[in-house]
Amino acid sequence: GLLLVAPVVVERLNPWPRLLALPLAVVIGAQVAVLPLSLAFSHLLSTSALAANLLFAPLAELAMVTALAGLLLPGVGRILLVLASLLLGGAQRGVAWLSGHPFAVLPLCHATWWAVGLYYTGLLAGGYALSLAPSRRKTWCRWGALICLAGWLICVLPVRPSGFAVYFLDVGQGNAAVVLTPGGKTIVVDAGSRENGDAG
Repeated sequence: GLLLVAPVVVERLNPWPRLLALPLAVVIGAQVAVLPLSLAFSHLLSTSALAANLLFAPLAELAMVTALAGLLLPGVGRILLVLASLLLGGAQRGVAWLSGHPFAVLPLCHATWWAVGLYYTGLLAGGYALSLAPSRRKTWCRWGALICLAGWLICVLPVRPSGFAVYFLDVGQGNAAVVLTPGGKTIVVDAGSRENGDAG
């Protein structure tokens, strides 16, 4: 994502100031690269992740640098560490505020691994179409990217609202159940061992 997608985004954001275009391209590149994998494992699409990374990740980085300076400078160390704590607290509250709105996370269907492959095929075709390729190949790659990404979207978008689901983790020993509620809550049920008198 950082090597292939981010440079294309920077090129497209050429009129923007570099100070804004580069962080935006890095965030978009990283999130576009891991999107199908995070959906395959979590079944949730975070609509607030991009804004959180753009707004509050720099604040957290500034807090880390301030904390490091506080550890290295004995005279003003305590003041800098308090400032770092305030910066981290602000970033944490900002992320909590962003993730608190009703559409911060959207439930999606389970995507098979061939659908993940479809996404990456579309991503590579789209990147090639945006690069400096001959015009006829660009047109074919654009259509290929659109078809692949549309097929992937059909696989992951739910036909109906997500409901109640239970997953049984049957591993032969220490079995458990994971319950997903329509409200977005996750419950893990693991009773433990009856033989040892441990109720888990």
